[in-house]
Amino acid sequence: MFYWPFGKVSRRARLTKSPLDPRARELFAARLRFWQWLSADERERLEKHVQVLLAEKRFEAAGGFVLDEPTRWLVAAQASLLLLHRNADYFPGVQSIVIYPKAFVTPVRRSLSGGAVLEDTEERAGESWSWGSVILAWDEIEEGLRYGDEDGYNVVLHEFAHALDRENGSEDGMPKLDDAVAEQRWASAFTPAFQEIGDLTEGKEDPDTFLDPYAAESPAEFFAVVVESFFESPTELRDEYPAVYRELSHYFRQDPAQSQSRLRSDSTARARREKPRRPRLS
Repeated sequence: MFYWPFGKVSRRARLTKSPLDPRARELFAARLRFWQWLSADERERLEKHVQVLLAEKRFEAAGGFVLDEPTRWLVAAQASLLLLHRNADYFPGVQSIVIYPKAFVTPVRRSLSGGAVLEDTEERAGESWSWGSVILAWDEIEEGLRYGDEDGYNVVLHEFAHALDRENGSEDGMPKLDDAVAEQRWASAFTPAFQEIGDLTEGKEDPDTFLDPYAAESPAEFFAVVVESFFESPTELRDEYPAVYRELSHYFRQDPAQSQSRLRSDSTARARREKPRRPRLS
């Protein structure tokens, strides 16, 4: 369902006047680890964001997937975490959210030396298209929900982070920021961190980093990966990349390391660091 931009504030206010289906709240409490560290006011705010996303985005099933309300609620809630305290416009570049039952195959083109182009296929867990769709694999979403925030992997956060990245007009690892000063501060934090992850992963099968090595692929992928880490393993990100954490905390207006500290012990954090990472498919 699509709307013209005029009157969207009042329309969204009407949408959120009635509470979200109470079954959704029960589902969030049972399946979403981050629900535990949200305050009552934050939970109410997130529910309102969920209502807007459900009304304004088209959810579609593909590859034989059976789409139901709980699936829509869980995807919308995870995407809404990125909007929780921001004066955001609900991913204006995203019109549809397409869900496959499992990792899907997509065509890719690779440039070779001499100007040749290789056409191939790749198996992926998610994609975020510049022309308006976020594509997700449900089995990968389920894996993220099963592990909670213990592995730093969340395909929903990753792909919607790409949507935020594009709000400045290009997918370059820098979302739309307040002003030139904020952009300079962001670049000063992110550029050396991206270079460092590149040095740590180059030519290494098992690099010594808690971040997904896919972060070294490009500045855009680095941003998407650290957004996952910001919400899923914030203490590690804050300790290893404090400047990056500080910029993300300012951008999202959240401090998940502090919020989650009430729920975690040092032993839990160590176990999470030692847990083998699952391979990324996107």
